[in-house]
Amino acid sequence: PYERNVYRYSLTISNYAYMGYVLAEELFGEQGLTDLILFCIPFAIYTYTFGYAMLTGKGTSIRRVINPMTVAILCGMAVGFDLAAAECAISMRKQLKGLRIVAVVPFEGMQLRFSVDQQELFNRVMSEADEVITLATHYSSSVYAMRNNYLVDNSSAVIAYFDGSKGGTAYTVRRAVKSLSLIVNIYNNPQQRLFK
Repeated sequence: PYERNVYRYSLTISNYAYMGYVLAEELFGEQGLTDLILFCIPFAIYTYTFGYAMLTGKGTSIRRVINPMTVAILCGMAVGFDLAAAECAISMRKQLKGLRIVAVVPFEGMQLRFSVDQQELFNRVMSEADEVITLATHYSSSVYAMRNNYLVDNSSAVIAYFDGSKGGTAYTVRRAVKSLSLIVNIYNNPQQRLFK
């Protein structure tokens, strides 16, 4: 039965990332790659929910699909991947009843540093969040590191968009590699490896 589940999983869930990302970048440039990555976020969620149900043989009922990876999604509320992933999670709530979204805000008024469009998205995610955790009352040089630590320390898995560049994402992924068993990097550049 397990082999049958593996074959069913393999036939249902394609290798959409490794080849797809390379082809999108070659054919459509950096913007095409970015668009494909955002388009694939729901597919990644599907992989870790229905895919999990297929492999374990527990069926694909909504109750069984909710597994430790998808009970709650913590969002760091940064412009870019964080808010895009939160929007994706919000759109998946009809299929994944019980999925909680937790907004982890580094400091009060963070969104005031964003553009008007970015503030609208931030406020929309905040209004949909089941819980909002604000870590500091005002900005300081350590608030983003504090937020990143909180995200890793309160997660069983991390989904990141890490292109290898230095900064907060690199710090967070490095920390996650040391303490978590499951890290999914959807940047998926075949030339890049996570820290050893």
